[in-house]
Amino acid sequence: MNDLPSEKIEEHKQVTTLRMSWNCKNDELSYNISMEINEKKEYTKREVLSAASRIYDPLGYLTPFIIRAKTLIQELWQRGLRWEDPLPHDLKTTWTRWIIEWKEIENVQIPRCLIKIPMKNIIRLELHGFSDASERAYGGAVYIKMIDVEGRGAIKLVVAKSKVAPLKSVTLPRLELVAALVTAKLISHVKQVIDLNMDRICCWSDSEITLCWIRNAARTWKPFVKNRVESIHELVKPEDWRYCPTKDNPADIITRGTTLRKLKDNRLWWNGPKWLHDESQWPKERLHRTVTKEIQNIIEEERRSTVIMMNVNVTIPPIFEVEKFGNFEKVLRLTAYCNRFVSNCKTLPERRRLRELTSEEMITAEKYWLKIVQRNEFHDEIQILQNGRPLPKENRLKTLDPFLDEDGFLRVGGRLRLSDLDYEMKYPIILPKKHHVVNLIIDRAHSNTLHAGNNQTLTTLRQNFWILNGRAAVKGVLRNCVICKKQETRPFEQKMADLPKMRTSETFPFENTGLDFIGPLHIDREDGCTKVYICLFTCMVTRSIHLELLSDLSAERFIQAFNRFGSRRGYPRIIQSDNFSTFKMADRQLKNLFSRPSLDKVQRTMIRHRIEWKFITERAPWHGGYWERLVRSVKNTLKKILGRTTLDEEELTTVLCEIEAKINARPLTFVGDDVKDADAQTPFHFLIG
Repeated sequence: MNDLPSEKIEEHKQVTTLRMSWNCKNDELSYNISMEINEKKEYTKREVLSAASRIYDPLGYLTPFIIRAKTLIQELWQRGLRWEDPLPHDLKTTWTRWIIEWKEIENVQIPRCLIKIPMKNIIRLELHGFSDASERAYGGAVYIKMIDVEGRGAIKLVVAKSKVAPLKSVTLPRLELVAALVTAKLISHVKQVIDLNMDRICCWSDSEITLCWIRNAARTWKPFVKNRVESIHELVKPEDWRYCPTKDNPADIITRGTTLRKLKDNRLWWNGPKWLHDESQWPKERLHRTVTKEIQNIIEEERRSTVIMMNVNVTIPPIFEVEKFGNFEKVLRLTAYCNRFVSNCKTLPERRRLRELTSEEMITAEKYWLKIVQRNEFHDEIQILQNGRPLPKENRLKTLDPFLDEDGFLRVGGRLRLSDLDYEMKYPIILPKKHHVVNLIIDRAHSNTLHAGNNQTLTTLRQNFWILNGRAAVKGVLRNCVICKKQETRPFEQKMADLPKMRTSETFPFENTGLDFIGPLHIDREDGCTKVYICLFTCMVTRSIHLELLSDLSAERFIQAFNRFGSRRGYPRIIQSDNFSTFKMADRQLKNLFSRPSLDKVQRTMIRHRIEWKFITERAPWHGGYWERLVRSVKNTLKKILGRTTLDEEELTTVLCEIEAKINARPLTFVGDDVKDADAQTPFHFLIG
């Protein structure tokens, strides 16, 4: 401010924005909020909320005053008042008292500059946060402490925040902990925003219980305390928390509330406790402080109980890592060979098995892996059934009525005992949804059904196994089948660009026209069979078509056909057709039409009628898709009508007119079944109404 010219400061003495004023001369902030005060007025809940929201206090300097309005608003909601209901007498008295104090807000002057000491003279910076809570509110305040080279210190309020206590009953120690979390978040935010190297960060609380919770490991406490202590530890170190007497705690002013008259002169609020300047005067914590029985009981209530559970889970260790295999038959063969090796080591050389694996060995290997899966996934259920007890109602297998067979397998029960089905189908083996062995079994069934779909694969599996949530498990495996992906995966669909403006702008019919040729076709003449061509004109906007018959593709014939089209439909403003490279591969006569001499003749005709001829991009035939689709419609109709019949020129001209009428009568919009639906729009609606 000292660097600003004095005349500039005088000229703009008061600057106001967002209902806050800045006195440039004194470099102070003040609140510029007007309020109509009427003690006899019947205030409603809507007016209370509107008035309380008018104070713009982003840094919370007036928090002790505003918290009184917040608690009053909470009381209004708690009593169930509607928006236009007048305040009860007791609440009206409280609100009127708060409104009358409003006029004092103009007398609150706050220095704009937080750090008046030049930064080069500052040798130490500290942040101090204070937290407190009551049954009605909780909050925190953060102060900055500066010490210069001469040892002089200054302490200023940086930011404060308050919240009303929740309506749900919460103990005061828990509210104190929540207030500590609010303070930790505030001080962390201030440190980040100020972006200066802080020599110390210290947080203060007058709650011994809160300090005990914070100074211990978070896992020691129950979830409510544990979660908040964890958050506090992430923001502020536990050793940076200290005890502060209630009478010297600035945050206590937040929870109790105060008037504006008292607040503006409250040194504790604006500058913190006096002893904060001198570290030797800080409150000393006695190492052997006597903890009252009440405090001890509260602390113990939040302590997590330590329960030691011993669960002997007897599992069968697999002989190798099955996760390394992707084929169940390979797993079974390797398992069978391992079993044979163990068996051969126990028998005499002449009785050892050395030939190919038998089906019995493969079945034994499969049973081995099924037992591994069940013992690992359904250990508790198997243990309950082995003890002869029923499964609990909430157990995931309860609805399957499971039982243990003679081999110890967990199978589905049911009411098919007297049926003629095989034992495996009546009582399928229960398997979990998520296990690598189960995935291999599903993959084997999928391969055995010649890569059939989900239903057939699941049906095949149900003949021997009941997989929990089997359909989802089968879908998950089949989704990753490489062979099925190769055959069934849809090709990549290119995202097409927006339609060009000439196809979407409102125009007259055939003002923007697409052009293409069809043929050759053969017609009968007196001198024999000869070739003819069809010139297709289509409106880009209305999708109408116009067909002209050409005896050949010379420039003269094309110009005549074009003039016939223009005379009946009106000459277009823009014509679009295939590019030159496309015509290079076309019929010889089509090449001649777009050769240089012929093209010059055509261009002269276009210039005479002020027509712009555009060609689509080379090697991008989809740009002409809108006429190619109509070319196909014309060709298909010709094939259906003519077959192998050859017509003369007049007959073919008549057929082309009929095809033109048929295509121009096609619906462009949805044709509904409801009698109330509007008639479908056709190209004829744009041509003839």
